[in-house]
Amino acid sequence: MFERSSQLINQKFREYLIPTTLSGISMMLGSIVDGIIVGFTINAQAMAAVNVTEPIVLLYQTLFFLFGMGGATLVAIAKGQRDEHKAHLIYTLGAGIVLGLSVLIVILSLFFLDGMVGLICNNADLFVPARTYSRVILMGAPFMLFVPAMVYFIRVDGKPRLSANILLVANVVNLIMDLVYIKVFGMGIDGAALATVTGYVVGFALVIQYWLSKDRTLRLVPVKREDLPLIREMANSGMAGAVNTLLLTVKTLVVNRTVLAVGGADGMAVFAVCNFAISFVSMFNSGAADTMVPLVGMLYGEQDWQGIASPSNGPTPSSSPPRFCPSPCWPACRCPSSACSASPTRSRWPWGSRPCASFPSASSASACPTAPCTTCRPSSTATCR
Repeated sequence: MFERSSQLINQKFREYLIPTTLSGISMMLGSIVDGIIVGFTINAQAMAAVNVTEPIVLLYQTLFFLFGMGGATLVAIAKGQRDEHKAHLIYTLGAGIVLGLSVLIVILSLFFLDGMVGLICNNADLFVPARTYSRVILMGAPFMLFVPAMVYFIRVDGKPRLSANILLVANVVNLIMDLVYIKVFGMGIDGAALATVTGYVVGFALVIQYWLSKDRTLRLVPVKREDLPLIREMANSGMAGAVNTLLLTVKTLVVNRTVLAVGGADGMAVFAVCNFAISFVSMFNSGAADTMVPLVGMLYGEQDWQGIASPSNGPTPSSSPPRFCPSPCWPACRCPSSACSASPTRSRWPWGSRPCASFPSASSASACPTAPCTTCRPSSTATCR
C-alpha cells in the first residue's frame, strides 16, 4: 500500500514540478530579457529607469504571495479535508481581495504618482522616465496583480500546465510587444511598460478560459460575515513568502537609492546589468518549493504525514514496512521500542508519527508520562501502539 501511495505522490510531484518551474523561470527570464531589450532599443538610461521601478513589481509579488499563494495553500488543505464549500469560499475571498487591492493601487496612483516615484527614484535625470514607466505599470495593476494570483489557484485546482501556460504566454507576448511598441511605433519607455501590461492582459484571456472550463472544481460562492476570518487565515498562510518579498522590496529600494546617490544614472545602468545576472542565477530556485503547495497542502488536509514525506524520502518498500511509534506528544513521551507495532500506522498529529528508532529508548511503558500527553490529546496514554 505504502509503495503504491509513495509512487503516486512522487509521480504527481513530477507532474507539477516542470510546469511550476517553467512558470518561475518565465517570470524571471521575461524581466531580464525585457530590460535587455529596453537597453538595446532605447538607451542605457531607460534600462536604469526600468530597474529603478523594480520595487513596484516586488510589491505586487508581496500581495499575490500573501493572498494568492496563501489562499491556494488553504484551498489545498480544504480539498484534503473534503470540504469543497470552504475551498470555494477561500477562492472567492482570495480573488476578491486581490482584485480590490489592484483597484486601490490604481486609485492611489492617480493622486499620488509623483510621491510614489519620488520614493523609489532620487535622481533628477531618471525621474521623468521612471515616472512614465511607473504610471503605466501602476495602471496595469488589475492584470499584473490578479493574473499571477489566479495562477496559484488554477495550479491547486489540478491544472499545472494551464497555470504555467498563462505566465509563459504573458511573458512571450511581453517580449514581442516590446519590439512592436518600441521599434515599430516608436513609443519609447512607455511602450516597454505597455508591453508588460499587454502580456498580462493576454494571460488574463487564459484565466477566462479556465473560468469557462467544465472540469474546474473551484467556484465563486456568496460570502457571509462569519466567513471573513478566512482572510486572516489566508494572510497567515502566505505570510512567509510575503514577508520575504517585502523585505526584498525594502532592500531593493535602499540599494537603488544608494546607487543613485553615489553613481547617478550611469551607476544605476551598470547595477541593472548586475541585477539581471543575479536574477538569472536565482530563477531556478522557487520551482520545487512552489510545487509543494498543492500537494503538501492536500496531504496535510488529509493528515497523511507519511505522504507528505514521500517526495523527499522516496517510496517505501512494501516487503519491509517501516516500524512507526505514533506517540501523540513526542518527544515529551518516551516509548519502549518493544511496544512498537511492526505494521505502519498513522497518528493524528504531525509530530506523532516517527520511526521507532527516533524515539528515546525506555525500559518500560511506564517511562511515558501520562500528564503531558493528556494536554496534547485528551484521554490518551503515551504508550506505543
